[in-house]
Amino acid sequence: MKFLIYFINRTIYNLGLRATLSHLHEKGANMQKLFTQAKAFSRRILKALDNYGRKSLGILTLCSLLASSPVFAGIPLKQGDGAVNDAQVNAAIEVYNRIPTSIRLQYELNHNSITFFNSKQRRDNVIGMYTALDGMEANIMLSDQDLLGAYALAHEIGHYFDDVVYKDEEILLQEKRYGNQVFRYVTRGKRSRSEEADFVAIYQQEANQNGLVTQYEKSDSTEYFAGSFKAYVDTPEKLQVVAPATYAFIDQLVTEFNASHPVPEEAVTA
Repeated sequence: MKFLIYFINRTIYNLGLRATLSHLHEKGANMQKLFTQAKAFSRRILKALDNYGRKSLGILTLCSLLASSPVFAGIPLKQGDGAVNDAQVNAAIEVYNRIPTSIRLQYELNHNSITFFNSKQRRDNVIGMYTALDGMEANIMLSDQDLLGAYALAHEIGHYFDDVVYKDEEILLQEKRYGNQVFRYVTRGKRSRSEEADFVAIYQQEANQNGLVTQYEKSDSTEYFAGSFKAYVDTPEKLQVVAPATYAFIDQLVTEFNASHPVPEEAVTA
């Protein structure tokens, strides 16, 4: 039974996370200024449109695009039961906007969402969860504890990417409820590209030497893909050195996805 649920325990947090969180705090301060400017610009645009009348959904969609920061684009956040502050949201935005644009755009076009959950109501060490069917009806849930949610985001997007590029094969699904969210997990069959023999061989060859992923992310090929995708987003040059076959595999998938899901010019950020 495989759960597409991301567990990172307190030990990993204590050993390897503090430097990353410090970096995200610095980024968060800069992003807050940009985000405030973007919201002010959005209000001016909406006021101008009110003077002329908003007559179509297309205009409203345009407003949504204009409301995004020119450098740090929007993030499909929906209200969860977690309580987060601006620094936590901004840290998640910073991570989200380092994801390849084509992958982010497809996640949004499929009307998928990202929420924060209340970590105080849980007795485990989960900091991120992903659920979907072939990348559709997807939801990524992130912990509202400190900046752990932002830390987990690229890993969870890695699960999404692994899922969306692969057509499920003879799967048998079961469901489990976490709060108000239903999570689907596979009890039989394949739902991820990383379960195919070619990547499993790479996983077996390079996982142990890949110091950019956690012990949990070395537990199977799907978690290894998600952890390595996070490294591909965060430090691609290091991943290419310590796990060249892993890097080449993910980079090829991203290149192919970019070609099959071209990004409209207006969606490209500065």
